[in-house]
Amino acid sequence: MNKEEKKEAKMREKDRKEREKLEKIRQKELIKDEKERRRNSFGYKLKTFFFTLVFAIILIIVAFFALKYYLNDKQDKLYNEEMSYYLEEGKNLLNNKEFEDAIKMFEKVEEESSLYDEAQKLINDAMDKYLEEYNNIADIYMSEGDFERAIELYNSLPDEMKNSSEVKEAIANVEVSRLQDKIKDITNSYEVLVTISEELNNSNISETAKNKINEFLNEKINSYNEEVKASVNSENYEEYSKEIEDLIEIYPENKILSDLLIFVNSFKPKSLLSLNYELENKTIEISGDKSKTVTDDKGKKYSNYILVNESDNLKENEITWNINGEYSKLSGKICLNDEIKDITSKGIKVTVLGDNKVLYKSKRVRKDTDPFNFNIDISDVKDLKIVLESDKGISYFIADAMISK
Repeated sequence: MNKEEKKEAKMREKDRKEREKLEKIRQKELIKDEKERRRNSFGYKLKTFFFTLVFAIILIIVAFFALKYYLNDKQDKLYNEEMSYYLEEGKNLLNNKEFEDAIKMFEKVEEESSLYDEAQKLINDAMDKYLEEYNNIADIYMSEGDFERAIELYNSLPDEMKNSSEVKEAIANVEVSRLQDKIKDITNSYEVLVTISEELNNSNISETAKNKINEFLNEKINSYNEEVKASVNSENYEEYSKEIEDLIEIYPENKILSDLLIFVNSFKPKSLLSLNYELENKTIEISGDKSKTVTDDKGKKYSNYILVNESDNLKENEITWNINGEYSKLSGKICLNDEIKDITSKGIKVTVLGDNKVLYKSKRVRKDTDPFNFNIDISDVKDLKIVLESDKGISYFIADAMISK
């Protein structure tokens, strides 16, 4: 290849490269124009707007939560500082024995606070110390007999304490002590129970106090029950019976008293003739019928009697009862029958035996014998026997034969 050809080839190569360069520039311009066209298109602008909006929202959300976290953290710190202040201030007041103010400060610690449980414990401690101080003062008042002042002291406590079970219990104890002081000089158990009923009817005492007084009442009723059972007999049972009936009207639902009344009334003497007996001799006439009477030689009539009619000669007539050791006394009156005017017998007698042992022998009943009473101890006797002598020309009777526990 000659020189001219080489030159021409170089020129063609240069032109080619120039065209390639221009083509590249043109392609770039086309791409740029296409991009510009796309950027200027509605869809592109909408898409760009959407992504920009999403990005902005994300930034706002992130900023919001970051700010919220910061503010919450700041608020939590302020809240905790406030609760800590209440707690510490309450402790200071508690140390200074300003119990009421300390309680109010502890109560400001809210349930949501981590210090709440500690505050509640301190409230209880403050109340205990506060109440202990009041208890000490109340004890002084009670030792001086000023129970009303002690109650007023407790009633001066703040409502949240006054309505607590501890304070109600303390007031109830004062009211019970007041009652105990009132009855300390009363020696009669019946009067003690009546006085307690008056206190229970007092509308000013609390239900807690009434419950405590009822417990105290039960103790006193049990004591009264034991006292009566140890003291009652056939002579004083009426007095006790009247007392117990009065108490049952006051305490109608008390079973101890109702059972005690039954026990006391069992000491009421009953007619010996109301018990089953064995009698074989027809010389004896027995009656508890009020429509039938006998008359003694003094003109007094009796409807409850064991009449011994005259017999042909002196003989013994027996009547027996199985009393099973349930009675302690036998009483009655021995009288001459007024139907016999001419008494020829030298005298007869009455003998009482218990379990075949002689317990009583009467004096001889003769023509001029006035009516006379007998009282016999028949404690622990199971088989009771009365031996009545009869004789020619004499008639007599045992009037109002009574048996009692």
